[in-house]
Amino acid sequence: MGVTHEVQLTIEVGEGTGLTRLNGIDQLLVQNFIIVNDEDGKAFYCPDNQNLGYDLTEKVMENEAIVGRMFKAEKTQQGYYLLRLIQLNGAEYSIWGSPGYLNSQPASGWCSFILGLNNQNGQDIKDGALWDIKFVDNMGFTMKNVGTGLYLKDAAPAKYETPTYFSFCIPGGSNAITNVNAPKATDSFVYTLQGVRVGDESQWHSLPKGLYIVGGRKMLKP
Repeated sequence: MGVTHEVQLTIEVGEGTGLTRLNGIDQLLVQNFIIVNDEDGKAFYCPDNQNLGYDLTEKVMENEAIVGRMFKAEKTQQGYYLLRLIQLNGAEYSIWGSPGYLNSQPASGWCSFILGLNNQNGQDIKDGALWDIKFVDNMGFTMKNVGTGLYLKDAAPAKYETPTYFSFCIPGGSNAITNVNAPKATDSFVYTLQGVRVGDESQWHSLPKGLYIVGGRKMLKP
């Protein structure tokens, strides 16, 4: 049967200032969300016009001068997703008369951006606004661009062969998780933030990217 080990987590609940994570692909169409890279704690946003910004989530949440930081998922008949930008006032963002979607240049380009679907001003890749989004338990969401066939990681084009795990988060709420603390551990096992043991320190190199608890401390696996 093996030996069962438990790790206790203390979850601090913020008064409307934290972020609540979506826990599955079925939640994408229910509410708007902020997209946060779990590796570096940065979030996507639109500073102005069609540009895609990428900065620490805390800074993005505090910046009231931006166009928007939340996205609305629209599912296509092929099972892919369009991610439309939502403005700070809650309205759907449009640019030059067309819906503003998270879009990618070719993998050889230099940026992603917020743009429409009809080859406008630099949108020169077919299906660049379509995303194949998957959810992995205890890891998060991955975003593969249909146009490039590669994964998104930052404000550069979707050009990465290895997936990055994102948290799709709802700001505020009485159950918003703002911090996670763990007591000092007496073993060398590695746990997820949910307290699930996934290995020990000798297996660290083989674990997927993400945040883990090792010896009572949160550690980032790049």
